[in-house]
Amino acid sequence: MTVAIVGCSKDDDAPETSIVNNNLSVTIPNVPAEVVNVKLFVDCTIEGEWIWDKDTQTLRLETTFIEGEEIASGNYSGGKLTMNLPATVDNRYLEPMIENIEAPVGMSVSNRDCKGIGGCLVGYDKDGNALGWFFYGKFDEENEEVLAAGICYVDSDAIITGETPFGELIKGTATYDCNFKKGWNFLYIIFSFDEEKGLLTKTTTSNPGGLIWIFAEFVNS
Repeated sequence: MTVAIVGCSKDDDAPETSIVNNNLSVTIPNVPAEVVNVKLFVDCTIEGEWIWDKDTQTLRLETTFIEGEEIASGNYSGGKLTMNLPATVDNRYLEPMIENIEAPVGMSVSNRDCKGIGGCLVGYDKDGNALGWFFYGKFDEENEEVLAAGICYVDSDAIITGETPFGELIKGTATYDCNFKKGWNFLYIIFSFDEEKGLLTKTTTSNPGGLIWIFAEFVNS
């Protein structure tokens, strides 16, 4: 899955989002009235390009939905997204989590047999046209950090922790502090940059707070 980031305003009072008994139910304002159906895709590709908006003096991301495998659908009505997530995901979509994070060096993995997959939520109109995707995250200008969250499914419990360099092509370090529970989890990725250390990412299952839901329209919708 390609993860794309959307800039959004700071909102430290935003409520946390959780999945209870495989049910996702969150209030998401400012969604086009045409959006009535929401589909959950795995193996999802969403391409994006950062654009500087001269009028608002802010960054925005123009995104395009490419492809994905639909595994669930739900509704958007009255400002709320509701969806019943599948209790299990077909094994053909799952990949070993240790390969997903691509960090076998310097990592501690409690269950190397754990497999999983990430998902993305796409909004559709009544005619089946993809209009945009639902994003959960934050652009923290003060700390120069971008936070992005996504839902993922794992087929067994696993704890993944540690720190590893990106490699020769990218200067930086990836840190992991994840406690996955069998089923659906939220995964949070914090991106920051240090002039000396380079790109820094922290991947965690603990909600860092202050994230908000927004709807990002596709440029080709």
